[in-house]
Amino acid sequence: MNDIFWRLVTELNPFAGTGVGTSWYFIWIDIAIVTIVMYVLWGAIRGTRAIQLIQGIIVVLIVLLIVGAVTPFATMQWLVTTMLQPALVVAIPVVFQPELRRLLESLGQNDRIHDLWTQLREWRTAKTSVDGRPDMIKAIAQAAHKMSESETGALIVFERNVGLQEYLGDTVCILDAKVSSDLIQQIFYPSSPLHDMAVIIRGERILAARVELPLSQDIGGVKRFGTRHRAARGITEHSDAVALVVSEETGTISLFYNREMTSNLSEESVVMLLMTLLHVDTQKPVVSA
Repeated sequence: MNDIFWRLVTELNPFAGTGVGTSWYFIWIDIAIVTIVMYVLWGAIRGTRAIQLIQGIIVVLIVLLIVGAVTPFATMQWLVTTMLQPALVVAIPVVFQPELRRLLESLGQNDRIHDLWTQLREWRTAKTSVDGRPDMIKAIAQAAHKMSESETGALIVFERNVGLQEYLGDTVCILDAKVSSDLIQQIFYPSSPLHDMAVIIRGERILAARVELPLSQDIGGVKRFGTRHRAARGITEHSDAVALVVSEETGTISLFYNREMTSNLSEESVVMLLMTLLHVDTQKPVVSA
């Protein structure tokens, strides 16, 4: 059966028997492709516990290869070749599921891909809608500034390409309301039943309040902060969202994007950064049909 399969592959291969695969330039192209793939994989697992897992898998593979090659016992060879090695191959995607998901998400969050998608989406909706995001951003920046002065804690998440629908559980309050500075301040007022957890902004409207977000496990950069900052970092690890945090302890305004934090922001800098990160073009107004 295997002979038939490989014979079919050889016959269907356009380069079979041509010597192309052994040409020096083909070899260098092959090496370059493998190098790029290894570099991308390394970027996905760098700084994670996957490094230790890889070391353990390498040790297991070496042991299996040695045992399968030198053992005189037929049963042991059969066990290694027919059970343990295939099981290890199947187990690798399960073990590295978080890292593989992070890799795929990072590919989907590529800024160039996002810019292209944003342009296509804006071109499609240009004649049918009015872009109210500049006013929304200014209202949220004003609210953040006032909450900073009163040291009122707040967490506002801006949805981008990666949907946040999975975080809209039973305890979430769906609002679908127009953004205003007063409404944002009222939501995060300490006596408000909605002040805890996060608010999600979709487009130019408040989608939901009292949203529970995943907390970042990377304590190296956020251990000196509270739950809001860990949640803001966590949502940017799981999506391409932008998160704005007002510290309840210091009143400091911070923005999280792509796992990075920019802190000590003023009202004007919040507007400028959000306009850039949300790809809002203030020079080209959108008019309705």
